[in-house]
Amino acid sequence: MTKVPHIVLFAAFFVITFLQFDQLSRRALGWSLLATIALGLLVELEEGATRTGNCRLTDVLPDVTGAGVAAAILLVGALLVGLSRRVRPQG
Repeated sequence: MTKVPHIVLFAAFFVITFLQFDQLSRRALGWSLLATIALGLLVELEEGATRTGNCRLTDVLPDVTGAGVAAAILLVGALLVGLSRRVRPQG
């Protein structure tokens, strides 16, 4: 889990993929997670085929971690926005 650049870059990829959907839903989160995992696997296969890096399945874990962190931030943000819309000051 020392691959911080992988975590950050795949979190950004997750957010960019997620923003392609119209709304926050399980479907959008699921497809974004699936796309992030697929990209992580594709990168590992490329590293194995070209011998430019270490092709290990465990290297996909930081990629999925980045997606999980991004999903958590998006969900908390959506929750806070939803709560702030419900609690409006009377004025």
